[in-house]
Amino acid sequence: MRPLILVVLILLLLISPLHPAALSLAQESPIKHVVVIMQENRTFDHYFGTYPGANGLPPGTKVPVDPCGLVEEPVCNTSFVEPYHLETRRTPDPPHDERTTRLTYNSGNMDGILYAHSLKRFDGTIAMGYYDHRDIPYYWNLAQYFVLADNFFSSVAGGSFQNHLYLYAGTDDRPQGGEYGSAPPEGMDIPIIFDLLEEEGISWKNYVQSYDPNINYTSEVDRLGLGPKSAQLIWTPPLGIPRYVHDPALNSKIQDLSEYFVDIQSDEFPSVVYISPAGQSEHAPGDIAIGQLFVVTLIAALMTSQYWWDTVFILTYDDWGGWYDHVFPPQIDEDGYGPRVPTLIISPYAKEGYIDSTTYDFTSILAFIETVFDLPPLVPGGRDATANNLMQAFDFTAPPRTPVIPRGEYPMKTLAEERSPFIVSAMYGGILGFAVFLPFAVWLLPRWIRTRGSKSTF
Repeated sequence: MRPLILVVLILLLLISPLHPAALSLAQESPIKHVVVIMQENRTFDHYFGTYPGANGLPPGTKVPVDPCGLVEEPVCNTSFVEPYHLETRRTPDPPHDERTTRLTYNSGNMDGILYAHSLKRFDGTIAMGYYDHRDIPYYWNLAQYFVLADNFFSSVAGGSFQNHLYLYAGTDDRPQGGEYGSAPPEGMDIPIIFDLLEEEGISWKNYVQSYDPNINYTSEVDRLGLGPKSAQLIWTPPLGIPRYVHDPALNSKIQDLSEYFVDIQSDEFPSVVYISPAGQSEHAPGDIAIGQLFVVTLIAALMTSQYWWDTVFILTYDDWGGWYDHVFPPQIDEDGYGPRVPTLIISPYAKEGYIDSTTYDFTSILAFIETVFDLPPLVPGGRDATANNLMQAFDFTAPPRTPVIPRGEYPMKTLAEERSPFIVSAMYGGILGFAVFLPFAVWLLPRWIRTRGSKSTF
């Protein structure tokens, strides 16, 4: 995204007035827009394991290097590693394939992570590290004022591609049997949520950061994951479906992320929005601070627009990424659930400071969209037909709350202080600073990594 365009767009967002008519929204149908972004490869304990009141790291948690059940007696449980605060925002990328995930479960004991990583010759002690308010204060502040889901699971014990399919399609099954593990040369034949929306005339768009329309299932290099931006195909399943690649009407709704900032200041913001990240996805070894600022910029754009008053913004993560989490996922079928992932639900109707312990997975987001827009289940008899639909996170009997843009210090001041004109202006100014800084940080980051490469320990 060109820095000048982003700066101008964000400046327009910051000077736009909040929508005064929002307080009179009809209570029977308050939600008109749903925005979903799926970031990458973090667990709940890794990000919110020490968040007050959440189901985080239990006192005395420690994981054996040689867990009983995975190694032969009597050598099991000879030494342990405790969770600890990571002192760097950039780390190696832990193994997180399906076999590693299953070994980590260790029959429900959730103590096999060090052993599983050792089989891949990876130092599993890194995966015991966690972040807190010192590292992701913006996310902790969003949890303070909106909803943090502490029982939200990835849909599959596998990796990114299958979990993204569950977010879009509610399944990873092929129509002829078996499962999609990647986009095949002929593309995928699978219905997705956008098909339902199309049938009902409900607007949607899939915004893709640094979008390259040439990266789709027809590119062998990208199907094999060998291109510099091949993740676009993994993180944007419509690009693996022939009708969304070749039908001009459908393909026109897959756009570069820059259009999100344009559309949110227009009268044509889509009813359902999926956002596919790129370099700011928080995927290790990327800097989580860059990813955090990227997401906050998206949220600030919403909060300073007319659409704040009838929108739900959902931030979740596609898989566990190889990081420790102490909760054994319910095994509802042969696919999953996979490990817990951090999820924030942000809306003027979200319960303030609420920790939602309802059991959710990515099909819960589909169930929510289906509920809001009165759609049938995408997969009849499938997960989205029975999944909890996120409604526990909202209070639709109360008037919509004014936005609270997070800051880089936790905890923030009281709500009354936060909403004073001076403080709100200062917050908007801070977000403008982020918007100015972010494009240059994105430009500089690869160059910094190259210059540091010879000094890297990973």
